[in-house]
Amino acid sequence: MYRWLNALAVPLLLGAPLAASPNPGESLESEFAQEEQAERPRGRARLGALLRDPEIRHQLGITQEQLDRLTEGAYQHRRRLIRLRADLRLERLEMRRLLREDVPDRRALLEGLERLIQLRGEIARARLERRLEGREVLSPDQRQQLRDLARERRRERRRAP
Repeated sequence: MYRWLNALAVPLLLGAPLAASPNPGESLESEFAQEEQAERPRGRARLGALLRDPEIRHQLGITQEQLDRLTEGAYQHRRRLIRLRADLRLERLEMRRLLREDVPDRRALLEGLERLIQLRGEIARARLERRLEGREVLSPDQRQQLRDLARERRRERRRAP
């Protein structure tokens, strides 16, 4: 998960050269690109996707009030993640720029690394908060039914050619 962190922090802390290639930071750039790809959503069933189906809402007994709370929470969560991911991308861009310099600014790189760590933590915190908010809206029985339904859909997708 934090391969890019080790790839950047260890050489910097030990005072090792950043890269042996003519393009300093080249391998780190690919690490940053891999990290960005890892942030993209996987094929897992999301709560919002399931709850858009009126039949599923009826099956789970989701009230309009619950649906409104979940929908608004999802909207606010997406807005927050968009901002955090944009900040993360901008910080990575700045790190790439710094790594391309002939003599990289160690202090600026370390500060950038701390900012990357902070942003990743904020993203993880936002995801956890969103999950907890969803738990507060749904009853334990609804959550269990939803887990069972999502599990069944995953099985169906695996069976499909």
